[in-house]
Amino acid sequence: MSFRSSDNGIGLDLFADAAGNDVLTTALETDARKRFILNASGELEWGGGGSTAPDISLSRSAANYLLLAAGDKLGLDTLQTNTSGTASAPSIIMNDADTGFFLSSANTLGIAAGGVETARLKSSASSGESSMLLITVIGGTTTLQQVGLDAVDTAGTGYRGLRVPNSAAS
Repeated sequence: MSFRSSDNGIGLDLFADAAGNDVLTTALETDARKRFILNASGELEWGGGGSTAPDISLSRSAANYLLLAAGDKLGLDTLQTNTSGTASAPSIIMNDADTGFFLSSANTLGIAAGGVETARLKSSASSGESSMLLITVIGGTTTLQQVGLDAVDTAGTGYRGLRVPNSAAS
């Protein structure tokens, strides 16, 4: 590994002799394994230190795309996107460019599968009520149907049933 002052004189450039080699690592003096590793490929790895190997990694897998290693999880306190998205290009996707969540309209979360809106979750701040609407296509006709909630214990003790009317919601 070698290092030098960055080209503009501010900061530090680190170099390794091969893409997978470590460029920067951290550990306590008593650790047998590194707690943080930055390798020359740009992959970041974290672990608990001590004798535990790194157990989570983050890398750039393509342009504008960060990837967690298989089985790794990301916890977010806040998720914010700067786009409302559409049914065919949701702003939050699930490993599939046309399946996920988007802003269908004000205070309405749209759910898309295969590029088609399949459900909406709505809330009215003024009435304090929430609703779920299913979008169905039967015989080429698209309808929006509000899911109803049955009375207590109608679907067995401790359960309520859900109702979807045969006709479009009003």
